[in-house]
Amino acid sequence: KKTGSDILLSFSTQMTMIAWWNRQGTGNTGRLLEMYYPGATFTHGHSLAIDNDGSVRGWMDRNGAGYARVLELDDATTYTSGWHMLAYTYDGSNARLYVDGEQTVTSAGSYSDLDDVANIAIGGATATYYADAYIGPVQIYNRGLSAEEVLQNYNALKGRFS
Repeated sequence: KKTGSDILLSFSTQMTMIAWWNRQGTGNTGRLLEMYYPGATFTHGHSLAIDNDGSVRGWMDRNGAGYARVLELDDATTYTSGWHMLAYTYDGSNARLYVDGEQTVTSAGSYSDLDDVANIAIGGATATYYADAYIGPVQIYNRGLSAEEVLQNYNALKGRFS
């Protein structure tokens, strides 16, 4: 059994984060999934988040960039009720944000030094950035899933959350 600093997820050039959520309250910007590296605070890492207005976003941090967010994607649509699946993928060339299996935002950028992570927080790492939501399955991949694979993930589980 490995725990704590024994676990290290290495992303180097690609990654995917997926989380199912059902928002319960308003007024808080909350993290659905937060991954951060050893010795860092919860604010520096790769994240999926719900903003206080019901919009969603995802981002990555770059190694050696002074905790700089790169390819932060925001979907301004308001998701206030019901279950939804949020996915953030990066394939080495493009970052994409998906909601319910559909791509909503994309951005090009090439980064070969993504941060590795050892700590994972589901629902928020602190009381300040907690997600006021029910959270379902969470998935993490060390590669960028294709649009077809994201849609497959959504279709495989949507019946459980209808």
